[in-house]
Amino acid sequence: MENVFIVIRCGEEDNDVTIVDVCATEEIASAVKINWKKENPDDDVWFEVWGVETEMPKKLKNIDDVKFGKEKFRLKGSDHIFVAAEISCQIYDFALVDLTDGIVYDVENVVDRKLYDFDFYYKEDDEDYWGVEVIEENE
Repeated sequence: MENVFIVIRCGEEDNDVTIVDVCATEEIASAVKINWKKENPDDDVWFEVWGVETEMPKKLKNIDDVKFGKEKFRLKGSDHIFVAAEISCQIYDFALVDLTDGIVYDVENVVDRKLYDFDFYYKEDDEDYWGVEVIEENE
């Protein structure tokens, strides 16, 4: 998460609170505040630090809700494109197919988090949730 600095003013006459500027650094916000105060001595001027998300929110879906072979997704820590495919010779009823490299991954090894640099997105309050970032949905 990155921070921005919001310079805010409140006019003495109109009692109206408005944003003067949005600044990338505290130094710039301080300079904007000083310049505003010089030109508008009756205004009350200050700046606040606001956190800004730098990544677009991901469209996450539990792997149990993914349509096998139809929905393309990414796993946490990988830019590769995957699909889920039914398979009957493993502990789980499906495997993860890496369409970028053509590799089939055993779900158990991905869940284990020891063999690969990628894994599912997890929820702290739900240990059964295995999330994937859906990038393309096909009906």
